[in-house]
Amino acid sequence: MPSKITKRLVDATKPGEKDLFVWDTEVKGFGLKVTPAGGKIYILQYRIEGGRTTAPKRFTIGKHGSPWTADQARDEAIRLLGQVKEKKDPQALKAAERDAAKNAQSFADIADLFIEKYAKPKNRSWAQSKGILDRHVIPTWGKRPIQDITRSDVRTLLNKLVDGSTPIVANRTLATVRKAFNWAMEQDYVQANPCSRMKLPAPEQDRDRVLSDAEVRDIWLAADKIGHPYGPFVQLLILTAQRREEVAGMRWSELDLDAKLWTIPRERAKNKKAHEVPLSDTAVKILKFMPRFEVAEGQLSDFVCTLSGKAPISGFSKAKALLDAMALQVRMKAAAEQNEDLAQVKAPEDWRFHDVRRTVTTGLARIGVAPQVADKILNHVSGTIRGVAATYNRFEYIDERRAALDAWARKVDQLVQGMPDNVVELRPAVA
Repeated sequence: MPSKITKRLVDATKPGEKDLFVWDTEVKGFGLKVTPAGGKIYILQYRIEGGRTTAPKRFTIGKHGSPWTADQARDEAIRLLGQVKEKKDPQALKAAERDAAKNAQSFADIADLFIEKYAKPKNRSWAQSKGILDRHVIPTWGKRPIQDITRSDVRTLLNKLVDGSTPIVANRTLATVRKAFNWAMEQDYVQANPCSRMKLPAPEQDRDRVLSDAEVRDIWLAADKIGHPYGPFVQLLILTAQRREEVAGMRWSELDLDAKLWTIPRERAKNKKAHEVPLSDTAVKILKFMPRFEVAEGQLSDFVCTLSGKAPISGFSKAKALLDAMALQVRMKAAAEQNEDLAQVKAPEDWRFHDVRRTVTTGLARIGVAPQVADKILNHVSGTIRGVAATYNRFEYIDERRAALDAWARKVDQLVQGMPDNVVELRPAVA
């Protein structure tokens, strides 16, 4: 029954088994809808042409409560009826405003949402994706509406990176931008992906860089010089052969130093498989020298490699630059002691932290470690044992892995101590 819609009436109206409608006596078409669940929503029912043959439309003003009171909703209904009188459809206008808002969102806005809503929850290497977007994409596209980015824009950006002698970065940029646009399509921010079916701008080859014995020694001693936390981090990379992010994110709760064992949980392992890493005496010694941060009164941080106790280390590019500089100093000192030509001395070149895994794997083979044992150390799902044998062979080789990593630690010790006239102790880089 029609009534003037007031706060008292809204509060007094109870839900029924179906949607209940109360129509206002002062403003034609203005009403209150009460759902069976108890929701109370202000609406406006109208006809654009005003004739009886035109189907009525219903516009949702908003839910009762902040910001919509009965009087505010009635005023909004009057405003909307003014649009109807001018033969403008409030529903169509609202949809156009919504689409315009979406279209006006900049690439930087959507890139931030992509990192927060998709990359962070689903990708452990999200920081790399964010770095690529921040350095190589947003400076060029950041303020532009994402809908305006075309295939030609993508190609121009990639060609610029290739011409700047960073072809592999161009490949990584394409992969990241493609993922971002795929996510934007799923969220209805764009209708198409300009990167669709676009080929990599530069050919790629699998890296085969293996550090020489001398380079391993120089990097170890350089890690000694740069100290905590990046020094121990590098030395643990060398001793454990685990992935960069896994070592950097190591937790004290994952370590059993008495048992000399590090257990990487499945949620931190790249292949989503929990992994036990036997620790050599040298690795245990390094960890025992690591400081433990207090993040609150009586509460210790769980992060091993950390600057503040609140997060694991990052900033690997700067750390590696410092490490390379220190490695050059180490090499220069050794060359001077051997009366070598200092002009010919160079620091380790063209190497990455991930090359350490390949170096350790190669070193394990050189000291006679079986390939299947090395695969277990690396936590490879598809290793040397494949097919039916892989299905039935569930042996974890834990004793063999421990023996292999102990032997590798001794080999590293020999490399560090074995330089003529420059014998040093294999000590933790925590000074």
